[in-house]
Amino acid sequence: MTTETIENWVPIPDFEGLYEISDFGRIRSYHGNGCIRKTPLVAGYASLFLNKNGQKTFFYVHHLVAFIFIGPRPQGKEVAHGDGDGSNPALSNLRYATPVENDADKIAHGTRSNGERNGHAKLTTLQVMEIRRRSDERLCNLSIEYGVNARTIAKIRARLRWKHLP
Repeated sequence: MTTETIENWVPIPDFEGLYEISDFGRIRSYHGNGCIRKTPLVAGYASLFLNKNGQKTFFYVHHLVAFIFIGPRPQGKEVAHGDGDGSNPALSNLRYATPVENDADKIAHGTRSNGERNGHAKLTTLQVMEIRRRSDERLCNLSIEYGVNARTIAKIRARLRWKHLP
């Protein structure tokens, strides 16, 4: 005996008659033949534009799934992915969590954007390790060499920045 999971489809609010979403995180369009829409990844998350009266609106699919199947997002909460995979917007993978809980999940899953994985990082892991090794040198000299503020060098040395490194 096999157990099949039934995919539940509901209209997307404000886009009724145009689009539906399933609890698997799939989008069905009624602009034509009712095809399942592709959801490209933006910053690692399934996303898409919905079109109504010629106006396009951007959505992350996990936000839509959570809103529609769990309910409005409570103040101070984020949508968290149970498996750490932002490209998986299935209801079974989502819950509302505080930023601290969501960050703890990212650490546990190994998906947190630490160090070089952070898109705003100006230094590499090797450079940070070298800065820490050169603790006897002046902050201003190192800041010029590495192109960052002297306060950043001081925070790296004090392990207030790049704390994930030994």
